[in-house]
Amino acid sequence: MGVAHTYLIEGIGEDILPANMDFSLVDEVVQVTDKECFHMTRKLVKKEGIFAGGSSGAAIMGAFKFAQNQNKPLTYVILLPDSADRYLSKIFNDDWMRDNGLLENEIHSICARDVLFGKDKKEVRTALKSDSPFKVIDVMREFNISQLPVFDGKNLSGVIEETAILRYLAHNKNAKETDTIEKLISDHIIQASMDEPMEKIAQAIENGKVAVVYEGGKCLGIITKMDLILHFRRSFS
Repeated sequence: MGVAHTYLIEGIGEDILPANMDFSLVDEVVQVTDKECFHMTRKLVKKEGIFAGGSSGAAIMGAFKFAQNQNKPLTYVILLPDSADRYLSKIFNDDWMRDNGLLENEIHSICARDVLFGKDKKEVRTALKSDSPFKVIDVMREFNISQLPVFDGKNLSGVIEETAILRYLAHNKNAKETDTIEKLISDHIIQASMDEPMEKIAQAIENGKVAVVYEGGKCLGIITKMDLILHFRRSFS
């Protein structure tokens, strides 16, 4: 079990173990925070029209965290155990959320996870340092993308962008299939976790960096200027 500390979510995490609890059937325990639970609870109403309570937000958030570490597609069954009608004065009250440090300005209240989950293209394409520029061109063309995270084994080296390949082709008339992208890689990146505050990512992007979300040994996506623009655009619709 995790380290004990105070929390605001009601009905779960108490020091009472029901008699029907069989730990031999539990494969993994995922910890979530009050902020994660409550924001997910509010999203369930806004995005899905599901009027559920904080424990339901915790269940969805736990499933998301668990899914991030899986290497193959799985089918998830998530039980939403409560209704939201008892939490109108708390989770759905902006003043109560702010008083408890759970609701800030929009740019402060979102993280990398929020933006990635809202993207249409969720499958991540990557490249290796040993790949040829021509192979990267084929991937970019096939999947209509302009940049790829580049790895050296399991280590993130940087990104390869279409502008770098354009310069390479324009100035190398003798380019060969055996060439590699190693010298074309940009290390002007910010390596972010799924919980990275969007304020930090937005500032890095404004400074010309590319935000690569990398967590648990896996590349989970890239966040671009347009991703941020579309995220905030959806919030006004």
